[in-house]
Amino acid sequence: MLPNFVPMPRTYRILDFLGSQLEKWGIPLTRMDAKTLHQLAERETGLSDFGDPYYREGLEVLLRSIEKDANLHFFGRFSTRMVLINYMGQRLLFIEAQKRSPDVFRSKLNAPFIITGIPRSGTTILHRMMAVDLRNSGLPLWRLLRPFPPVGKKDNRQSIAQWELKFRRPIFPEMDSKHVISEDREEECIWMLGLTFHSVAFWVIAPVASFADWLISQNQQKCYQEYSLLLKAQQQVVPEKHLVMKAPDHMPNLGALLSAVPNARIVQLHRNPTTCLTSLNSLFYSTHRAVTNDINPQRLAEVNKKMFTNYIKMSHSYRSNPTITNAVLDVQYEQLVANPMQTVKDIYAHFGVPWSDEYEERLKSFLSNHPKDKHGAHHYTPEQFGQSADELNAHFASVSDDARMSTEK
Repeated sequence: MLPNFVPMPRTYRILDFLGSQLEKWGIPLTRMDAKTLHQLAERETGLSDFGDPYYREGLEVLLRSIEKDANLHFFGRFSTRMVLINYMGQRLLFIEAQKRSPDVFRSKLNAPFIITGIPRSGTTILHRMMAVDLRNSGLPLWRLLRPFPPVGKKDNRQSIAQWELKFRRPIFPEMDSKHVISEDREEECIWMLGLTFHSVAFWVIAPVASFADWLISQNQQKCYQEYSLLLKAQQQVVPEKHLVMKAPDHMPNLGALLSAVPNARIVQLHRNPTTCLTSLNSLFYSTHRAVTNDINPQRLAEVNKKMFTNYIKMSHSYRSNPTITNAVLDVQYEQLVANPMQTVKDIYAHFGVPWSDEYEERLKSFLSNHPKDKHGAHHYTPEQFGQSADELNAHFASVSDDARMSTEK
């Protein structure tokens, strides 16, 4: 049985009802077609060049999936529309930045740390631990959602992200027990890659199952070419530091990633996929419930299972390439949990990064202030999503060493 969720607060239900009525009266507050979104983004930014049109296929597939799969309520449609308008605007600003500052995008990127692994495998805690080092820089959520400031306007990107989270938080108060998020915390690359419209970010925020299925089969070469440019743009904010990035979605795209960022220092986490999958199902059940009252937990779980299987198979196929294997360091989740300090020391030693006493003290403080389950325990079972641990363990054992090697129950 799925856990009970707090109903949408009364104020939000009233706003949802009023918005629905306005839509019925012909006021198009949630219209989402490609032409409208392009026009709104152009009006907001005063720009019109969206660059390479490859992004349009992803946008069109996403829009069809929203109509076919998601069954969003008014608030869900309105908030999703705002997300899409933002990414369209950021794409315009991205292209404009390349025109205004071409040297930035031709500059050499300091070798970044890039953390990957299947979702819920420890990537978030490792990412935040490494960002504590003052020689590194992780990107906070507000910079990932809006990597480029507006042209000729006040830069209020951080305050907008803060307001957005504050507005959404009452809808899923259990969120912090599943994934602690705030506008100034380091987050995943997927949010920055939203402007490519080839990002799993859209599956995180809405039940767009057919978009998620489509994304699995896509060649991400152009997406990662743009990713390298996005990293260079963010590098200019902290030119003396090394970026620390993370996203599970890099795992099936190691070839495209290293082709675009050949000096990347990649750390891949490994954890029992069954545990990870069930945890992710529970997380996405919360994020999807924020935008729809009609959610199919079995369909959600099957899409995530297919995504995990693809991540693992693609990662294994790439790891047969010695160049890719040599660029990646494998870390077991159990190792990270049992001895986080030594794990990071081993990572630094592997990539030839000198250890710092200052960093060690900062890391001790971070670990002391961020114990496991600080914001409440996260409970979940496969059966809540129409799956069983035995079936999942057997499935993943056929495609992954992680299911056989892990000692985690």
